[in-house]
Amino acid sequence: MRGLFYTTRESMIPKGAVERRDDQSDAIAYLYPSDSARSLGKPALMLFYGQQAKPVARFYYLTDDERERAVTKYFTGRRIHAARKLERVAERRTNVATVRFEVGKTYQDRSACDTIYSFTIVSRTDKQLTFLEYGGTKRRGIYVYNGVEQCKPHGTYSMCTIISADRENA
Repeated sequence: MRGLFYTTRESMIPKGAVERRDDQSDAIAYLYPSDSARSLGKPALMLFYGQQAKPVARFYYLTDDERERAVTKYFTGRRIHAARKLERVAERRTNVATVRFEVGKTYQDRSACDTIYSFTIVSRTDKQLTFLEYGGTKRRGIYVYNGVEQCKPHGTYSMCTIISADRENA
């Protein structure tokens, strides 16, 4: 929810600003001449990424060439960021577990307050575990981290319990 005094992007863009969009990223630059008393006539730049209402950059430049170099630098940086983000998503999708949970085995984890939790695997699918805890069964999703299957049996919260397929109860 937005606050009471939320400022929209449109209200921050000066009148007469020229919009320049980057075709390969979500960056938008607004180029305009400054109208303040101190920097009268200097070329200015306001830059936004994505749907942000607050500008990423808002600077005055001595020449138009400096401003053009800055726009190019920001657009290039955003393209690199978008490419890295796509690489991380692709890596997560292709992440294959070398150590997997096995049905019938018991796995343990110690909580932040030294309570030891034990979970016995009843059944499993490729994406979900069914385990026994305190006499009842629960189902939770599986994710892969560093080639090892892991599960958060009590849900996701700060310092939550995580059982890992490489920490089997001896």
